[in-house]
Amino acid sequence: MANRLGHIAAAKAHGRLGVDPARYPVDVSRAIDTAQLALMWRPLPRLFGIYMEARGNRGVLVNSTMTRATRRHTAAHELGHHELGHRPDPARECAIEPGSSVGHRSTGRAPGRVRAQGEIEMTAEAFAAWFLMPRKAIMAAISDLGIGRVTSAAEAYQLSLLLGTTFRATCRHLANVRLTAQTAADAWSGVQPGRLKHELASATGVQLSSTQDVDVWDLRTSTKAWVEASVGDHLILPDVLGNAAGEVPGLTAVTSAEGAAATVCTAAQTAVPIPSAAHSIEIVIHDRPLGLYVPDADLTYDPVELTS
Repeated sequence: MANRLGHIAAAKAHGRLGVDPARYPVDVSRAIDTAQLALMWRPLPRLFGIYMEARGNRGVLVNSTMTRATRRHTAAHELGHHELGHRPDPARECAIEPGSSVGHRSTGRAPGRVRAQGEIEMTAEAFAAWFLMPRKAIMAAISDLGIGRVTSAAEAYQLSLLLGTTFRATCRHLANVRLTAQTAADAWSGVQPGRLKHELASATGVQLSSTQDVDVWDLRTSTKAWVEASVGDHLILPDVLGNAAGEVPGLTAVTSAEGAAATVCTAAQTAVPIPSAAHSIEIVIHDRPLGLYVPDADLTYDPVELTS
């Protein structure tokens, strides 16, 4: 029942907040702003986020120390409380399990959530999944990855990067939208993302000393894609793009292997042009947010095509 309610509420929110369900990644920050809620990121010991009210004004507070995907999921979860008509309640905190790490991209594993406390939290969790991963957006991302369907944990990880969602939530949701069997989703979600990162990086001769603060994007099969990466991420590009990437502000070429090149995102950028006749990839590079969300400073506004 919680999954059904979350699904219906997310679909309604897409329409009300002007979200295109066929475009990835869903811009949850802009949606929260459109809902006339304040959005702020700051370090929150032991908390994922809070849907709160002060002096008649409502807003969303998100732990800034978490991974980008976990920040996005938390923001969508708190938006879900608003869209589902839940009352802001300081006692209903989305807490982090004792012993869980909330460090940015700490081994690629999202910190574990305390079991949903009743229907309210379960429905907000379902809302977050359906809001960030509508079926049309998933299909668009799969197409842009250059694959017909997701058949492995490695492909599920790449899909999660394009969608801006956590790896395990993506695996689970693929079963919800009937794009994979539940048994496959369960098996993939048990794979450590850090292992996938090391394997991908080594394909271009890069040895990661740690997977902390790193995601590894494999764009070798993509001729078209929208990439919202973070500072510190590695991009594995076809040679035709990798050779030019080192000359682009915000990107630094690291190494290359046969048919592929590794590039590191070194600075926040609204658009990074990498000229190519055969590829059309648009990229935005994010730094860790801190403080109040200001729409005019949103790097996803007025993007520029990276390749032509």
